[in-house]
Formats: sequence, C-alpha cells, structure tokens
Amino acid sequence: MNSKRFNKITALIIIVLLLSFGGCLIYSKFNTEFSFINTLSALSSFFVAVLTAMYVYTTSNQMDIMKMQLKQMQQEQQLREQPILEISSSEFKIERPRFYYTPPTNEYSYLSRYFYFLKIHNNSTYPAIFIDISAELIVTENGKELVLGATSERINTLAANNVSETFSVMFTGDQPFKLMTALRGYSTLDLPRIKVTICYKSLSGANLLLEHTYWLDVSSCEEENIQILKNWHSNLTSVFTAEKEQLDRLKNSLNQKENDKLFDLMKESFDQRLMGEEFLLIDMIEIPEEFSLKAISKDEFDSIVGKHGYGHYIGNHVKKVECKNKTI
Repeated sequence: MNSKRFNKITALIIIVLLLSFGGCLIYSKFNTEFSFINTLSALSSFFVAVLTAMYVYTTSNQMDIMKMQLKQMQQEQQLREQPILEISSSEFKIERPRFYYTPPTNEYSYLSRYFYFLKIHNNSTYPAIFIDISAELIVTENGKELVLGATSERINTLAANNVSETFSVMFTGDQPFKLMTALRGYSTLDLPRIKVTICYKSLSGANLLLEHTYWLDVSSCEEENIQILKNWHSNLTSVFTAEKEQLDRLKNSLNQKENDKLFDLMKESFDQRLMGEEFLLIDMIEIPEEFSLKAISKDEFDSIVGKHGYGHYIGNHVKKVECKNKTI
C-alpha cells in the first residue's frame, strides 16, 4: 500500500467521522434517549483501530522495502569489488597406461589416467579467496553420456593481478576406455567434452561461479600422436584377454615372492608394448556459448563445493600397511 493511497483512505475516514459527528449531533436533538457521547466514542474507537491496523501494515511494507533495498545495495557493493578470474593456460593429457594392483579390493587392472592441468589468473584489482577447482569429463556414446568426476583443488587466496601455480585435476578411472574410443571415432558429434568449474569468493562476501567447456579432439594432432593413442587403446582393450592366464595365476598365487616377481614381469612386459612418452597431449577446443561467469547464492556455492573431493598424497605411509602395495 503506497503513501498516496494511505492518505486518501485517511482523508476518507476523517470525512466519515465528521459526517458521523454531525449526524449524531442532529439525531440527538430529536431523540433525547440517544447517547451522543457513547455513540461517537464507539465510532472513534473503531476508526482509530482501523487507522492503527493500516499504519502497522504500511510500516511493515516499508520495512520490507527497506530490507530489499539494503540487500540490493549490499549485492551492488559486493559486485563492485568482484575479482575476475580466468584460465591463463590449460592442458589435457592422457597418462601412459600402467599395470596396477589395488590392495583393498585385491584387484589387478590395466589403466590410463587422465589429467587436466591449469593456471588461474586473477585479472582484477581485488583478491579472490576460497577458490575451488573441479571438472567433469563427459563421453557420449550412442546418445548416452558417461560422466567421469575428478579430484578437486583448493586455492585459499589468489592476490590481485596474480597468476597461480600449475594445478592438476585427475579424473576417476575409465576402465571401459570410453574416452580413447571416442577420440578415435569418426563422428564429431560424439567428441568428448571437459567441463571446468571454478567457484570462488570475494572479500566482501560475493559468491561467484566460472565455467569453461572444451571439446577434446585429436584430428589436428601430429600423426605420431594419433598412432600413440591407437597403440595405447589397442593394448588396453586386448591385454585382459592376452594375459588372462597370467592374471589368474597372479590372483591365486599364495607365495609372496613369486607373486611380486610375476607382477614385475607383467608390468614390464606390458610397458614394452607401448609407444610414446609419459603423457599424451590432447587438443582442447573451447565451446564459447557454454562459457559462464555469474554470481550465485551462498547455498548454491556450498552445494557445489560440498560435492567436491580432494586428493591427498599418502606417500611413505603406504609402507606401514601390511598388504601387497604394487600401485605404480
């Protein structure tokens, strides 16, 4: 209810009170039993109650408007002090396949890990804090999407006009080797994508979300790199069949020394079949229409960050565990 409407209603009530006063006064002259004072008092009390209710309602609305204006001013202040982050350099690499042993589940596997390396540039005069970096690797096959999550990285503070060190995000295991299959495919519609998510805060309390999405492609890579990818993929998909007898023997062996020796022989034998160096670099092509930089609520920020997982280096602590630790 705005002030103009409130003033009109107030004027109308005053007019009604004046008319009621005159009417009661005239009526009391012709009817001696009529109580002019009591009637006028009752009418006055009623209209005072109406005015009080209108005043409380109007004041409450004004308080809500003031709170909204204050919140908008706070948001404007936060956005004025907004740090602008950008990815200054990034690379996607496939690690040379290896033979792994996983103690908790007592399983052996041939696996190639995927890594995303990046640096972040704070291209503003304001520092950024609580920067969370994560990514998703999306592989499409026959219209269905396989999403591989990743470990996350955290930067507590990035000063204004500064560039971070290089961070690496590692993706979970792709045992079916869907990524390599998609990279070797002929359809551009099924190219894998990597979606990078960076959440961060400003000192004034703003919550911000930066998203980049890239196609992964090898069509423009050198022929040597394409052959390396083909070699890795072919060996990964065939080794389980080729080494089935050795794997069964390794799983069922009760002799620790024989087990260790056989594991090392299988690891070396697999490595000798592979071409290339430690990492294979894959081309990244940004999808411009999927770029996003926006302010989000605290609840949205907490929800996104709450899903992140952070990897920790175990190092020599693994040696204290009484198990066959043969991960490479």
